[in-house]
This record gives sequence, structure tokens and C-alpha cells, in this order.
Amino acid sequence: VVARDVTDRRAAEERLVLLMREVDHRAKNALAVALSLVRLTPRDDAAQFATGVEGRIAAMARAHSLLAKGRWGGADLATLAEGELASYRERVTFDGPSARLAADAAQPVAMMLHELATNAAKYGALARPDGRLALSWNFGGLNDSLRLRWTETGGPDITGAPTRRGFGSRLLVSLVERQLGGRLNYDWDPAGLHLSIDFQARSAAPAEQTGNGLLPQPAPVAFVPAPVAVPGPTMAVLGPAPRILVVEDEVLLAMELEAMLRRLGCKVVGPARNLAEAMRLATTEPALHAAILDVNLAGEMVFPVADLLATRSVPFLFATGYGSAESLQGHDRDAIAVLRKPYPQDALTRALLGALARTVPLQGVA
Repeated sequence: VVARDVTDRRAAEERLVLLMREVDHRAKNALAVALSLVRLTPRDDAAQFATGVEGRIAAMARAHSLLAKGRWGGADLATLAEGELASYRERVTFDGPSARLAADAAQPVAMMLHELATNAAKYGALARPDGRLALSWNFGGLNDSLRLRWTETGGPDITGAPTRRGFGSRLLVSLVERQLGGRLNYDWDPAGLHLSIDFQARSAAPAEQTGNGLLPQPAPVAFVPAPVAVPGPTMAVLGPAPRILVVEDEVLLAMELEAMLRRLGCKVVGPARNLAEAMRLATTEPALHAAILDVNLAGEMVFPVADLLATRSVPFLFATGYGSAESLQGHDRDAIAVLRKPYPQDALTRALLGALARTVPLQGVA
């Protein structure tokens, strides 16, 4: 009996340690996403910049709170939707079966609904006192996956699709199609916007199929930082545009990496958001000069990609939200650097220079 008590206690302590590491990882990722939002949001107008950043980070925080309440096992779709549209409660109807979002889908869905509501409040049905919004969902998509419908009425007449897409619209498409792997369909009906979103089956399930509401979570992986010794110049010292493989499952972090790498004169390969896509690019793309690898891709470890790149002599660096002092299962030996999220842009630039110094001739560097 004593032995069993000790074993049970040890198992409980190990589960607690894993949970604490996972919470730390999620918090670091959330901070990194928030920092990317600040960096990516247009700054032409100070008031609009402040409002945009505040609203998007608030949407993230609400999703974070729901995940914490559900012990990081997912979030109830209706509760999340009602929270994002609370300011328009009297003008919005909700209709759909009980549904539970996967843990890695809750934050992007919250931000997606925030972007749609913001757009409706500026240009659509919610911009007029008599405008109405109907939000409905069912499991009638491909393979009985979740399908969500957004229907606006009573707003300004619509003459067609907009001729220019702002940051919010680009973010919406990236959240749905790149991060969630879903499909976004617009119907620019003159009477009001009709929009449908088809999600992948892994993003949500009927609540009765999730048992106690907890969805399986990946075990965390730890790392130790690798030293970086690189010269001080900017990417202007490089010759023809280096080809950089980007592997990142958080769409905002991927968008920021793309923008930053292009400013630095690099050509982005990807971004890949899952292990299969990353392996395909690492296998088939010619002339890769370096790679930036997120460690945990929605529960899949990126290590097979790192191993493949090592066989091709492509230098890579890891970016991760895990912060313990344990090793990256030995893979940090081959990495140019291991960056903890959220990391400053200059740290990434210097680490990338260290990687490219191995594959691209530097101009004007002693």
C-alpha cells in the first residue's frame, strides 16, 4: 500500500510538472503573438493603432481565460462566440449544437470572430442601429466537420467585393486558411455579407464526443540555449536573396517572420505550419540557405525536419516557447541558436546572420 501511495504521488507530481511546463509554453507563445500583433498592426493613425492592438489582444486574452478554465483541454464555441460579440448582444443571434474547439483552435477562432465583428462595426450591419447579425454553426462540413455561417442584414448596400484588403482582412484569411487549415467563402450579397467557414475535423467536435471536455495535449519538450557568435552588420551585407525556410504554426508569428525576412532581402520558403508540409519543403526545395523552426507544431515535434536539414548541411535555428534548462533531445547540438519566445527582432537577425555565414558569402565583413 505504501509503495502504491508513493507511486501515485510521484505520478501526480510528474503530471503537475508537465502541466506547469505547458502553461509556461502557452504563455510564452501568447506573449510572442501579442508582440507580433503590435509589430504588424499599421501605425498610420495613432488612435486606430491603439484601438486595433487593444481589441486583438483582448480577444486573445478572452480565449486564454476560457482555455485556462477548461484546463487547457479546449473551449466551448458558443461561450467563446458570445464573449467576442458581447458588445452587440442585443443585435446578434446564435444558433448551433454544443461544440468544443480544440485547444490550438480557440485563440485563432476568437481572433477571427473579433476581426469579423470589427469589420461589421465599421462597414457592415453593425455600423447601423437596425443592422443584425446571425451566427450559426453545425457539423455538416466535409467529414462532418464544423461549418460556421456569418450572416449580416440591415447594413449598407454592398456593391461587390472590396477592391483593397486591409491588415484585418489579410489576418482573417491567414487565421482561417493558414493556421486552421480551413476554407473561407464570401458571398457579397447586396443585402449584407454572407460568409461561411469550413474547419478541419481536428479543430472542433460535438461536445458529447469529447467526454469530460479534455482533448489530448502534446507533451512539452525542453531545451538549452545554444551560443551565437555572429558579426554585427545587417542583412545588407548579403549578396543575392538567401532562401529561408520558415516553419511556424502560429499565423501571426509566421506573418511577422515573412515581413521581417523580406525587409532584410531574403526569399521566404513556406511558411509551413505542420510537420508534413515542413518535411515536404525541406525535402524538395532546392538551395535552402537557412531555416527557422518552431519546435512544437500543434503537438508534432519539428525534429525530423531538423535532422533532414542537417543531412543537407542547411543551418537552422529553433524558436520555442518552452523555457526549461533541459536539452532539446540533443538536437540543440546542431542548431545555430535556440531563441525563446518572445524574442527581440535583432536577436533573430543576428542568429540568422550566423546561419547564413555558413552558406552565403558575406560582403564587406572582415
